[in-house]
This record gives sequence, C-alpha cells and structure tokens, in this order.
Amino acid sequence: MCNKKDNLEKVSPNFAVIGAQKSASTFLQKGLQAHSNIFIPSGELATFEDPYFANYEPESFSANFEKGQNAKAVGFKRPNYLHEAVVPERLANHLPGIKLIVSLRDPIERAVSAYFHQVRHNFAPLVEVNKGINEILTGRWSEEYPRTSQIIEYGRYHEQIHRYLKYFDQEDFFLTTYRDLTTRSEEVFRSIHNFLGVRRERLPASSKSSAQTGVYSKTRLKVARFVNRIQFEYFYGGQRLKPRRDIGLLGCATVWTLRNLNRYVLSLLETGQPPLQKGVHEELVSYYRSDMEQLRSTFDLDIEHWSVFSNGN
Repeated sequence: MCNKKDNLEKVSPNFAVIGAQKSASTFLQKGLQAHSNIFIPSGELATFEDPYFANYEPESFSANFEKGQNAKAVGFKRPNYLHEAVVPERLANHLPGIKLIVSLRDPIERAVSAYFHQVRHNFAPLVEVNKGINEILTGRWSEEYPRTSQIIEYGRYHEQIHRYLKYFDQEDFFLTTYRDLTTRSEEVFRSIHNFLGVRRERLPASSKSSAQTGVYSKTRLKVARFVNRIQFEYFYGGQRLKPRRDIGLLGCATVWTLRNLNRYVLSLLETGQPPLQKGVHEELVSYYRSDMEQLRSTFDLDIEHWSVFSNGN
C-alpha cells in the first residue's frame, strides 16, 4: 500500500522573496501567506547559500512545499539571497523561471537597523552606533567580527540586482520599497498578486500590522544578547548560529522569562533608533550614492525620499 505522502507530486516554487534584509520581508511574507491561493512557508530557506548548498537535494527542498500542492503561487523567503553572489546562478539553474520579489529600504536607515540586529545577536559588540559604523567603514572589525561587513555591503542594491540580471530578465523582478509596503500595503499587495498571476484579495486586518520594530535600548540589548547566548550556538567562522539542542528546563524557563520581560516590560524604556552623526551619515552617503543613482535609473522606484539623496542635515 502506498503511503499518502508518496502520491503527492513534487512542488517547485515559482517565486521567492529575496531581500533586502531589514526591509519588511517578514511583513511581506505574512501578507502573502494570507492569500488563499498563495503558499509560502514560515521562516527562511537558506538552501542555495554556502555552506548549505553543498548538501542540496531536490527532493528535500521540494518537501518544504508539500502543503502548497493546490496553490497557484508557491514561494519562499530568504532576504540574504539578494546579497549573496553565488545565489543568482544557482536559482536560475535549479528553479528556472522563478519570479523574484524585493523590498528595498533607504540603505542608510537599513544599515542602522542591521547594526542593532547584529549587536542583539552577538555578531557585533555592544558599541554606540556611530562609533560602530565608523569601525566597520574603516575595516577594523573585519577579522574579529566578520559578519559586520554585511551591515554596510547589504545596502548596495543595484550592484546586487545587477548580478541577478545576468541570469534573469528585468521583468522577472517585482521591486517595492519599505515605505510603500508599510504605508500603502493594500495597493502593493494587489500589484504583487498581479505579478504572481493570482486573483486580487484584500489583506485581512491581522496582516496589516507594521513591520518588525528594532531594539535600540542598551538595557534591552544586553538582555537580548544574554538570552541569545543561552539559546544559540555560533559556527561557520562565527558568522551563523543555530539553536542549541538541549538547554534544559532551567534554560528554557530563563529564555522565556527574559524574552517576555524584554518584550513587555523593558520595551517601555525604548526611545527609538538613535540619529547618526553628520560625519558618519556623510560617509554612508558617499558609499551608497553612486549605486543608488544607478538603481534609480534602472528601475522605476520612488526613492527620492531616501536620505542617501539628501545633504545629511
């Protein structure tokens, strides 16, 4: 007798949310999950990145989409894919014809958000943001904290998309911005539905919440860093982490208590994202400006409001 699972056809995704990191890709994922004819699993699939691609197996990858057997549009999310240079060719070879969805954020604003994300996860030291970004720009953290280079590099959007255009047509991309996605979500999602070839559906109220907020308070960051050290182990040159297999009941209780304390009590201390000093802002404008001008000339995007086009005053 055949197992029911054996009768299922292999499902191959026809779209992917590939970035950018810290640009509301999780909000985008949740909005797509709300559609009756779209399937996108929760979490992220790092299959086509190193070192995971060395163990790539089509059957195992396809198993992630078994619940999407009846969906017209099937996809996955991995915002790091926009930056990783080895990924475009792999996606083109193994998932030909896939459509790519990208949400882009002011690169300077994104860099600051990414900085605090890495501090929270112990990939960067707990250092004031202006000093920290200056250390990254000068390369002084490149050996001790190798992942911090991503904080700046991940904002070079045109450079990253240009790598994809060697393997994909411009029509294979749907580009939106963080601001449009979070302030005009209904309109943006209707356009994405058209792009994916599914009927338009309104977003349920539960899917209209704003994108994830950052953690900027020094006290909250200290608590989060302590919790992450309990819950995760770091590997692959210190650049990645994975959950610890067994932290015991005491560890689980500690993680649960501190995470909730941080979320519901210490969040009252949150003052929001701190401003960049003029000199640091100008350094970032200089780093990004040419790339952003190329992006603006290649794609029809409303990005004039991005601070990279300002004088930094």
